[in-house]
Amino acid sequence: MTLLRHDPAWPLENPPDFTRAEKLGDGVGGRRYLRLAQAGPWGSTLFAKEFGSGGSARRAALREYQAAVALCQAGGTTPHPWGLYTEQGRYGLLLQDLGPESRKPSHLFLELGWLSQVGAFLGRLHRLRIAHGDFHLGNLLVDGDGSLHCIDLRRLRLDCNHEPTLIRDVAWLAADLEPMDGRRWLTLAGAYAEARFQKPASSAERKHWAATLLQAGFERLRHHHANLDRRARRRLQGAHPQIWASPSLQERRTWLEQVPAGESEGRSLKQGSRSQVQRKRLDDREVVVKHFLLRKAMDPRNRLGRSKAMDNYFAIQGLQRRGFTTAGALAAWSRPGAGSWLVLEYLDRHTPLQKAILELEGAARLELLRELAASIRRLHRAGVYYRDLKPSNLMVDLQAPPGRRLTFIDHDRNRFRRNEIGPQEARRDLAALHAGLPAEVRASERMIALRHYDCRWLRRSWWRRWIRPLLQEAAERRHRWIPRRLLSGEQNQACPHEPDGGL
Repeated sequence: MTLLRHDPAWPLENPPDFTRAEKLGDGVGGRRYLRLAQAGPWGSTLFAKEFGSGGSARRAALREYQAAVALCQAGGTTPHPWGLYTEQGRYGLLLQDLGPESRKPSHLFLELGWLSQVGAFLGRLHRLRIAHGDFHLGNLLVDGDGSLHCIDLRRLRLDCNHEPTLIRDVAWLAADLEPMDGRRWLTLAGAYAEARFQKPASSAERKHWAATLLQAGFERLRHHHANLDRRARRRLQGAHPQIWASPSLQERRTWLEQVPAGESEGRSLKQGSRSQVQRKRLDDREVVVKHFLLRKAMDPRNRLGRSKAMDNYFAIQGLQRRGFTTAGALAAWSRPGAGSWLVLEYLDRHTPLQKAILELEGAARLELLRELAASIRRLHRAGVYYRDLKPSNLMVDLQAPPGRRLTFIDHDRNRFRRNEIGPQEARRDLAALHAGLPAEVRASERMIALRHYDCRWLRRSWWRRWIRPLLQEAAERRHRWIPRRLLSGEQNQACPHEPDGGL
């Protein structure tokens, strides 16, 4: 091993021995992570991060070494850089080893104490005018003493006074933490503001920074997942592509395409002019097979991998990446002149929303309506225009904990945008849901849910511009309930003074 650069306090005459290195794992781009048994002022071991071989790897290693040195000198917290080396043509860094007890416990950061610590950590970096450039939970380490360290410094910027660049750090963190409730957002925002500006944050400042965190986080989430959606589509090759979760499933393709002849083979759930749905027993589990019938003699979308089954499959993947619960997609394929098929997990214990809501009364029903409104609000802020948001496309597991009871189904009409869904498209989604709810759901309960979706919708100006058209559109839909009662007068209720009420 040859040391290209090292800390002035480097105590060894000879470089560490790599023959006894312990491999910890592999990273993207050919990176490797090693632990070296070498005693020194850093402790008993060193951590080695290898970038690979070639000029690009050398530049990446040098850039991260210089960033780590600069961050330590500026007062930031990161594993101390001890040297830049080359070994058998590979370039890497020698860093302080935080020990086997160091971890990335992403689930812990949702606790209020950890949220305060993460917010204060980022606020201190920004007070020092340091922009990390890639500040998400995967780039944070917790050592044995509970202290935070940031890693992966290839995008680090010093002396950064550009506010949008600093907000980009906030966006990465917020997108990684979403979804969270209003109380947690206020905790994170308050800790960030107090650490950055070195003064107690008022209630108004907490709400301002919580709104800033949410807005930046959703913007980052939309753009990031739009890129992931595009990459997933690019992997499709050839006419009539096929996607299978397992080879054993592909071997039973012919059986999956067959309509069940009796109860022993499965049960038909729907026989329509556009699609047919069967429930079948597959080994030790039940699945749902949805057959989208071919409606045109020549449909070029099928040959381009844009069949309805494939659209559903990628919509399910996109929603799951964005943090929404859906039935898992196991396979999707199409055949010339026969349509396309989609295989889904069977949702046990789930009930359609219009039936589940009748099983609840009073506060329990209101709680479910609030959860529904919050999920749809987050759906629209994540850039998802559902286009078919009727109650039968929402399944409810009443035995699940609050906040995790809703599951979205039927996704072939979903559209994913890089911008937040505007009021006009949101109105169409809400009108479909509003019209399909049972008549037993009172007008006051509907208004409470609408207020929880966005309190601005109940302002006088918003009522006239959006709510009246929403109710009129709902009344024109062919559903059970026609909301004539709400068309008779205006509602003008103040925004609720809740932590997440105005976000």
